[in-house]
Amino acid sequence: MTEPARAADGSPVSRRRSSIFVRPVDGTAEQTHNWVASQQEALFFGSLEAAYAFIAVLLVRLGASNLEVGMLTALPNLAVFLLAVPFASFVQTRRNAVPWYARGRALGQLVIPAVGLVVLFAPGDLVIPLALICAAVCAVFQAFADLVFWVVMDGVNGPGGRYHLLGHRLGLKMGVAAGTQAAIGTFLTRAPFPLGYGLVFVTATVPVLLGFRYSRTLRIPDNPPAERPPTISWRHRGAGLWHEVSGERRFLAFAGVHTLFTFGVRMALPLLPLWYVRELAATDAFIGLVGTVAAAMTMAGYFLWRRPARRFGGARILVPTTLGVALFPLALTLAHTDLAVLAFVGVYAFCIAGMDLAIFDALMNVMPAHRMVRFAALDTGAVNFAGVVAPLVGAVLASAIGLGPALVAAAAVGLLGAVSLPLIVAGRRPRGRRLPLRRG
Repeated sequence: MTEPARAADGSPVSRRRSSIFVRPVDGTAEQTHNWVASQQEALFFGSLEAAYAFIAVLLVRLGASNLEVGMLTALPNLAVFLLAVPFASFVQTRRNAVPWYARGRALGQLVIPAVGLVVLFAPGDLVIPLALICAAVCAVFQAFADLVFWVVMDGVNGPGGRYHLLGHRLGLKMGVAAGTQAAIGTFLTRAPFPLGYGLVFVTATVPVLLGFRYSRTLRIPDNPPAERPPTISWRHRGAGLWHEVSGERRFLAFAGVHTLFTFGVRMALPLLPLWYVRELAATDAFIGLVGTVAAAMTMAGYFLWRRPARRFGGARILVPTTLGVALFPLALTLAHTDLAVLAFVGVYAFCIAGMDLAIFDALMNVMPAHRMVRFAALDTGAVNFAGVVAPLVGAVLASAIGLGPALVAAAAVGLLGAVSLPLIVAGRRPRGRRLPLRRG
């Protein structure tokens, strides 16, 4: 039996008394299935996200260089950058994007148990290079999922529940991640090194398979039949792509500033585990607590940002959230106590939640509806180009000028993008279309 209710943002939902999953009140059976399956896969993805965060910590404790830690962040982005446009052309001609999303997600997530096997069975001096090879190989498969994620989620959400379902889905994922990271950190503190890491990573095989079970059942409309284009040269193909994209000025402006902001954020990512281990001398238990606070605040953010997002619009939400995310690396260098670190991490994670929701909506608004896969691939490719270069730049800067100054430089770049991104979204948003939430 269901109880009709309204979410904080005004969208109509229902929740079974015995279920943690929300459902659309007036949705079809297929829409209800999509909503529930999307939330079910998110539960297992949360535990995987928690485990993946400790791969960088493992490399740092094994003595990896700044550049090697930066490569762990850069390699997945390199795969998406190189393969985004070819994959988009391929997926656009497939009947449905869901199989590619589900398979790509599962095969990409196998990097975690693969690294676990390396830790358990490979010679000690080969663990770091083999772990990076595993990350590179799995990143190719993950590129499929990253490419079509927004398209699949837009089809799953339907025209009415974009903010509510995406927020609830990500909130569930972060809730699981919060508990899992605390448990992993506590276990690793007590387990022998590096055996504990190997056991944790190999165990991740279970949520990979269970998440795939639900991902593959999502149902979105098939792509319209597309004729196979004639074989043309790369030069003419590039010219045709430029002609197609150059007229979409709203999209180009958004993608450019989105890339700049991402560059600053990704510069700091490989420096965070280095800062925790080398500068703060943090234990695995404290790093797990940092992850727990981040996941818990992200979960809270996904639920709490929806009301102001609905009331004031996505552009207004981008202002505080992007500023909070951009300034985090600077704030971290000023934190001299464990409590201060946890407080700054909490604010950072809370801002990320609102930023994710608003950027998702903004991207959907600036892309032409009949060419979403290709334009999503272009934005994904640009963002992942920043994700390739920025971690390496951050690592090189850290080696040259120190971790603290490198984090400050990352904050400066991110701040420039944070100031520009909300202005472009606010100035370019189509009139009469704020946030596409269905009202009852």
